[in-house]
Amino acid sequence: MNTQTQSQAGFAEATGPTGTTPTSDPAPHPPGEADPIAEARPTNEAHPTTEAVDAKGRPLAVVPARVPWLEIGIFAVAAFGLAWLACLPLWFSAEGIGDPALLLTCGSAMMFTPLIASILASIVQRRRARARGEILASAPRYFGFWPLRSFGRVIGMTIASFFGIMVLVVLGYLVSAAFVWLSLDLDGLSGFNAQLEAMPGMDSLPTAAAIAIYLLLMFVSSVANIGVTIGEEFGWRGWLLTSLRPLGTWPALVAAQTDYELTALGISGQCHLDPPLAETVGRSRPDLVTLCLGANIYGAATFTERSLLPAMIGFVDHVRRLTPAPIVLMSTITSGPHREDVPNAAGLTQRRLRELLHHGAELLRREDPLITLIDGSEIIAAQEMHLLGDLLHPTPEGYRVMAERLAPRLARALADASGTSPGAV
Repeated sequence: MNTQTQSQAGFAEATGPTGTTPTSDPAPHPPGEADPIAEARPTNEAHPTTEAVDAKGRPLAVVPARVPWLEIGIFAVAAFGLAWLACLPLWFSAEGIGDPALLLTCGSAMMFTPLIASILASIVQRRRARARGEILASAPRYFGFWPLRSFGRVIGMTIASFFGIMVLVVLGYLVSAAFVWLSLDLDGLSGFNAQLEAMPGMDSLPTAAAIAIYLLLMFVSSVANIGVTIGEEFGWRGWLLTSLRPLGTWPALVAAQTDYELTALGISGQCHLDPPLAETVGRSRPDLVTLCLGANIYGAATFTERSLLPAMIGFVDHVRRLTPAPIVLMSTITSGPHREDVPNAAGLTQRRLRELLHHGAELLRREDPLITLIDGSEIIAAQEMHLLGDLLHPTPEGYRVMAERLAPRLARALADASGTSPGAV
């Protein structure tokens, strides 16, 4: 069992992952027949020709079809190699890092090296993509700096961060003075004047003018620092983050595509409907709770056919008493026949365990319309075992497929709870 909760802030603009608002869950395809969803998905494109958008018409986050390992290697070698070259003058200088001007110059140059490396890697990536007939997202979208979603929130947080640091410094002094950790001379500014006297030509400057110059320098240096940090943001957290997204699990991919703020409570193989975990989920103030039930329970033979339903119903009821958020219950995806058809030590096959979980979900839904059931066998079906690397755990492509199929269902569950259409909450 994995649990995920989505918090208030992340759902301020929660959206579905498709350009067309879904109206109903896709019908499960009959066993033995090809999955039309899988057939319709491009297998050789890193990004579709027509970019997917949410219900508000905004492009979704870029999730490449594969990890560009060669380009990532080029990025790493170039970024670290150029960083060493940028700092090389410090090694040959007699003063080394004791020279503030040289340190500032080399440090600033070093921070641009991830941007240069990402540009080199991107050029190689796009040339190889064209040779394969693939279509990549535009560079601004792939690097993660466009579109600004939402524009007002991004600009507001940028301004708050810019001035917030200065405010925190002032508050730090005031709090320290309040606890008598230091003494402030706000009338004579003796400490500030002592610093002025130590600076050539500044001792004759009026205190008010010196303060104005000091504040102006703080502002200018902060603006200059923004320009320098662009190199790291576009490189490490822009191109590289996007390129590694296929390695994420389906909750991370859904969150990246839809602007959900994700809190994952998956506890490696140790989720067995434990009451303390229900308490944690319920008290996290989520807007949406997803519970993936069954995989760990089957593997550890935690429950018998007699004890499973009471434990499941009790767990969900515990969460419900603590939060009014919609709850999505998902049974296990289809695994290999060694789990689907072979009883575990408690006498349950995974197929039978899934049936019991569906029955429990239907019982819960009779009293709680904000509970949604997702049949895991519709998310990864029996004929899609190529999406499971070991017939149990999804491959990166498997997680991508899961995210594509789960995102509209989760958006619809949230929208139904708020009485809006998916993507408009």
